[in-house]
Amino acid sequence: AEFGTMSGVSARGRRFRTERWCLLAVTSLLLLTVPALCQEPGATGDPVVASSPTPPIPPPAPAPPRQEIPVQAPSEEKGELGEEEEREWGMFKLLTEGRWDGVWQTYSEMGDKESEVMAAVEMAPAPGNAEALMMAHELQPPGGGEVRRMPLAQLSPGKLGPFSVVGDGYLSGPSVLRSGAMSVEVCLRFGDGRVRVTFFHAPVWKKGQEQMGPPDGLKVYRVMVAREALRGTPPSFKTEEDAPPGENNPSFFRGVSPFKWHARWGGVSHTKGVTQGRGRWEVEELDETASWHGRPRGDDPNTWCLRLPGGVLVQCPHVVRPGVAETYRVAWLPTDERLQRIEARVIALKESEDGEDEEAVRLLPPAAIFSSFEAFQRLGNLPEVPELVDEEEYLRRFPPDAAL
Repeated sequence: AEFGTMSGVSARGRRFRTERWCLLAVTSLLLLTVPALCQEPGATGDPVVASSPTPPIPPPAPAPPRQEIPVQAPSEEKGELGEEEEREWGMFKLLTEGRWDGVWQTYSEMGDKESEVMAAVEMAPAPGNAEALMMAHELQPPGGGEVRRMPLAQLSPGKLGPFSVVGDGYLSGPSVLRSGAMSVEVCLRFGDGRVRVTFFHAPVWKKGQEQMGPPDGLKVYRVMVAREALRGTPPSFKTEEDAPPGENNPSFFRGVSPFKWHARWGGVSHTKGVTQGRGRWEVEELDETASWHGRPRGDDPNTWCLRLPGGVLVQCPHVVRPGVAETYRVAWLPTDERLQRIEARVIALKESEDGEDEEAVRLLPPAAIFSSFEAFQRLGNLPEVPELVDEEEYLRRFPPDAAL
């Protein structure tokens, strides 16, 4: 409540105003000096002072002929890539290659669905480079019309851009958009389907303050949830009813009880951090503290959450605070016996400690410092979970004449 309206334009600090005034002063000085230097002697009425003749300057020696230096393009052979880069590229191709037809739904800050479009993400071999992947989007405008295709990027080994693979999921970003907003995207895959969530945060300032200088935070204003599959058509309730996806593929539009989240889970956890690198951990059974998927509102009052049909739980910071490691989470129940989770921790609006100018405010680019992917199998019900039974079953278990 202490933050005011959002603005998509980046703030200009004191440094920018100082540079602007310095530029105006230098420009004015040049405008006054250059015309006087360009006039001939005596043109302004000033006396011309005779001077001794200046000896002629010998012509410069002819320059040696230019020698063309061949520039060799950097080689992209696999032998020059590190083991980690080769491994991540193979994981990325396995996760993303193909045509992903899906339904993209956009939600506002209040959790209301703003729009829904049919779209596709195509990751196909790039023309002329079999080792690279060309990423393109195809959008079907609401109400019909011509499908629009937009090529986005070409990805190759060692050049994944903002993508970072962890387990059977990936993190894209954080990225700063032209409007000044920040986007973070996480993706979970299971079988022939995946859930992809993109978070958008915009700069905000506290109420009563002028929108000058760095923002006081980044406030969530839009979340896009995409349900995509390698099935040739976008998934829907009717298509899944006509052709059930199967045991090892997700069912996006089935009914999922809230009680399905509360169970005993165990499996594996993949982690990737800036300092600790990659790791793989066996989880015999998830404890209550780590079962954040059972607490939709999160453990931080700053958590923004959204629970969607089909067993999808989304959590992100309501306001990204300067220099604070904020957490983005998505949990998914692709089947009743499977739980997948992905988590990313991001730092934004952190001031740089480098620089000699004390009046200038320098902000470091946003960065992801940690990410994790977890795949769990259902181990059974929690102990002492209340169970709904009919009167006959209750009397059988607890007869009236039984001793207390």
